[in-house]
Amino acid sequence: MNRRSWWQQALWAGVLGVWVWGWSFPAVADPGKDVWVEAYINTTLAYTGQIFHYSLTAGIKNGTVRLPGAHVVWPGCRLIQYHEADVSDRHEGYRAVQGKYTLMALGLEEIHFPQLTAGFTWPEGTTVTAQTPALALKIASRHPQGLSLRDWRPPRGPAPVWYYAVLVLVLLGLGWLWLDWKHIRRKTERRRPAHLTAYAKLKSLGHSRAVIEGRVDRYFQELSRLLRQYLADRYNLSALETPREEILAVLKVRGVGSHARRLLNSILLQADLVKFAKTWAEFSEIAVAQRRAHLFVDHTRPAETKPKTGKKG
Repeated sequence: MNRRSWWQQALWAGVLGVWVWGWSFPAVADPGKDVWVEAYINTTLAYTGQIFHYSLTAGIKNGTVRLPGAHVVWPGCRLIQYHEADVSDRHEGYRAVQGKYTLMALGLEEIHFPQLTAGFTWPEGTTVTAQTPALALKIASRHPQGLSLRDWRPPRGPAPVWYYAVLVLVLLGLGWLWLDWKHIRRKTERRRPAHLTAYAKLKSLGHSRAVIEGRVDRYFQELSRLLRQYLADRYNLSALETPREEILAVLKVRGVGSHARRLLNSILLQADLVKFAKTWAEFSEIAVAQRRAHLFVDHTRPAETKPKTGKKG
């Protein structure tokens, strides 16, 4: 493993660590911006035609609290009085406000308490809301200790500014690593011997949609492009746009045998006739072209990679 792969792994680990930490941190309530809401129902007097009390208390660290006030619809009840008071002295470290509702039941069998929403505002202007859960309470029931409705998860405080900066840096880092990976992969493919790449592409072309659908013209176009790319990789030629005659002349100078040049000429000529002259080609010619292309690669691959022939003596 080279030095570069080591620091790439270290960078990946750092990016993933920051990513996990950045996402998990907001899930924990910020101690400096924690909020809570609690509703308490005094049901001792919750009998038909009797008066009972409902209190709503909300607190925040370093901010302001807004309660819904008297503008609440109480199904099956009549609001007699609403009183709001600052109770911060009872909740150390919080700015706490309590609203007390004095209600009268109107003779129904149960009371459906609505959700009450408290609003919180931090000094920087960010706001968030929290609700008490809805509740249906039988009037004939008796709970001398009362009923608390604080069984809910406190709302999350707003994410700090640095969190978004870290998120942007993580995304940029992931994008850079992806581009770097693509670059390394491209260089690795280039270092692969040209004849091995050609063999793999020939095998894939033999099972391509062009062959399955009987598109002979499309097959020969792809075969021509494949062999031209092989020549570009094998002999460092600009063969993709070079005419067939010039390619054959250069290969002759490079010492490519006549048999290999004839194989290539037959394939490229057939591809040109199909593409430019719109000559009809039989489906059976695909198999012949496949064998010729494979033989051409066999004849032109580096000598040290060719299988040795002859008997051991």
